[in-house]
Amino acid sequence: MTPDPVRLRQIAEAGVEENFRFRDFLKHRTRLSSEAVDRLVFEIAAGIWNRTDCTACANCCVVLSPALSEEDVERLAGHLGMGGSEFKSKYLQPAES
Repeated sequence: MTPDPVRLRQIAEAGVEENFRFRDFLKHRTRLSSEAVDRLVFEIAAGIWNRTDCTACANCCVVLSPALSEEDVERLAGHLGMGGSEFKSKYLQPAES
């Protein structure tokens, strides 16, 4: 089930305090190792991505800058008939560190 993009921001804002408490729990109050927490987070995220139809939402691309792998860059550049370097200089901005 894809979240309603209109309500997505409201849902996120309503959960800010709960998310902070959960993040605090994961960082300071669990006996799980960092690696175990990472595995759980990646497993949960994969399940969410499997239920999300990005073509019906696309909200992430509206409010966030997407992160592209080299494979993504080459695929997109090829679709536009240009090289990866040209695509990067024309369409991408370096990520903030």
